[in-house]
Amino acid sequence: MGSVGRQSNLRCDRGPYERRRAPCSRRCDLAEKPLPAPVKRQPLSPPPPASNPNTAAIMRATRSADTAPELALRRALHRRGLRYYKNRRPAPTLRAVADLVFVGARVCIFVDGCFWHGCPIHFSIPKRNGVWWAAKIEGNRARDDRHARALSDLGWLVVRVWEHDLKGGALLHTVDAVIEVVVSRSSRQVGAAVAPGCLSTTVI
Repeated sequence: MGSVGRQSNLRCDRGPYERRRAPCSRRCDLAEKPLPAPVKRQPLSPPPPASNPNTAAIMRATRSADTAPELALRRALHRRGLRYYKNRRPAPTLRAVADLVFVGARVCIFVDGCFWHGCPIHFSIPKRNGVWWAAKIEGNRARDDRHARALSDLGWLVVRVWEHDLKGGALLHTVDAVIEVVVSRSSRQVGAAVAPGCLSTTVI
């Protein structure tokens, strides 16, 4: 659906296989990777006070759902004819809430903010309270990986889209890639096995 040879920045998480350890613009390694050993989580200390009133206001205004990037993706997909559930748990038994869910294709899409999910291109640890923030973001990434593992075990394909891939000219390319993934999965038998290890997909 896109131009030949163009590459998408979508990450299709069929489990937490070396996720986000390389810039998201690289091609994925299709070789199967072993599952990492479970890591015992340490409780995070309470958040430190904001460094100034402006920072406090920004943090209070941060939305957990219906963010501008999510709305941009949803509206673009809707205009192209795709229908989906929004802000829904793909699996009722899991606490993972996906931004978009395509039930028939068993595809769930998570739109990841560059700061909160540790984008390898744009994220940098804040200078103030850096130790706390590093632990917080790493905890978010670990939670994302746990959710990807659990959903993959239930036959779902997890697609993660960076916030920066929904801005400007990148939006159209991302929308094309999402449509290709959903249409491809819809044409397959539901629950078919998918080889693990792919962190992105190529649009042809």
